[in-house]
Amino acid sequence: MAKSYLTRKEKIIINAIDILDQGGINGLTMKEIANQQGVTEPAVYRQFNNKKEIVLTILGRFAAFDENLMNTVSQQQMKPEEAIIYFFTSYATYYENYPQIVTALFSFDVYRYEPEANRRMKEIIQKRSSFVERLTQEGIELEIFSADQSAQIYAQMLLGLLWSSMYQWKMDECGWNLKNNMMEQLKWMLNCMKQSS
Repeated sequence: MAKSYLTRKEKIIINAIDILDQGGINGLTMKEIANQQGVTEPAVYRQFNNKKEIVLTILGRFAAFDENLMNTVSQQQMKPEEAIIYFFTSYATYYENYPQIVTALFSFDVYRYEPEANRRMKEIIQKRSSFVERLTQEGIELEIFSADQSAQIYAQMLLGLLWSSMYQWKMDECGWNLKNNMMEQLKWMLNCMKQSS
């Protein structure tokens, strides 16, 4: 079995997400990363110029994950309902397997006081919203979903389910099955959205 080798940069990013999870943005320092990596601070600075660059790299990971999901939906030509289920299943699985990343998503101080990080996070959220809105609009046009609500409202409801489920799960110390819970709620919501016969 081939071993997976992580670069120093990848190790720093993983470590930074763990530090964010444990101590928040104030705990995320170059010194703390160096301590946890067992290296000197200059060794960390050789990979990243500052904490902001690390945060932007973490956001880049979020964007890349989203892009992969969206590309898969497009390449496999998924129907709207199938695509929405795939989208949510993928997120639930990812977050359940890597709960520290949820803290990074909800660390609002990371984005509030750093303009570039704030702009990047808004772009990521907007792209997710637009993607889900396009799927629901297509579902309305195909008469899979009721036209009683706009695609925008449907997208907000669906993404609200995602965010609230993750937040509650993390606040409950990941003490229940996120994926099963989210999928049950999603199934109910999709049924409510469907065109009545």
